[in-house]
Amino acid sequence: VTRRTAPTLRWMRGPGELPGIGETWSTPTIARVRVGGSATQNGENLVLIFGGGYDDAQQNYQYTTDNSGNRVFMVDAQSGALLWYAGGPGATGTPDLELDEMTHSIPGRVVTLDIDGDAYADRMYAADMGGRVWRFDIWNGRGRDELVTGGMLATLGGGSTGDTSIENNRRFYYAPDVALIQRRGADPYYNLAIGSGYRGHPLHTETRDRFYSIRDRNPFTKLTQSQYDAVTPVRDADLVNITP
Repeated sequence: VTRRTAPTLRWMRGPGELPGIGETWSTPTIARVRVGGSATQNGENLVLIFGGGYDDAQQNYQYTTDNSGNRVFMVDAQSGALLWYAGGPGATGTPDLELDEMTHSIPGRVVTLDIDGDAYADRMYAADMGGRVWRFDIWNGRGRDELVTGGMLATLGGGSTGDTSIENNRRFYYAPDVALIQRRGADPYYNLAIGSGYRGHPLHTETRDRFYSIRDRNPFTKLTQSQYDAVTPVRDADLVNITP
């Protein structure tokens, strides 16, 4: 909005330009990312990053995978051109970063961090309706096929665990809250705080919803895709229950 008293619509994008997008709940995050070889980027490298949205298949109580919304998109802030996206199976299009385990929609925003203070985004965190928490590293300057690496940091519901019982069918509608923690005499880590719930049916009580605190102990180190593929994600049973 350059003239605050006279705003104008700059662009609008939908399923035709964003393959596999669901109901657009995710608030876009503004960041700077340099995509190598892109002819559609604006001069300031400003982008919008957002989750793929909501799939109304999640209105069902029982565990189900999704056919839309299992995406993370990055578009040019000036033109709306699609610069990069990640995604899993079942939806339309061929993602730049294909992740077989990304089988659930991502209605929440994507947390974006500039770790080294150079004004460009380096890290992204997101959560999905299958109870997973995702981490991504951005390699500024690379082409879109190598721009981002990523994988599961945690799987705390039915997704990728094999336990699809309704008791453990936890859903994440919102992004994790990320904070850098430095304890005296200890290595720093990112703490990811996130709670599960059932926004589609708030009075539903059969699922054991929980509030989690997950620690990413590689806060400043980027991982290659092969390293991400070898990561064993944190599970609910790995964590300490401090409810009492």
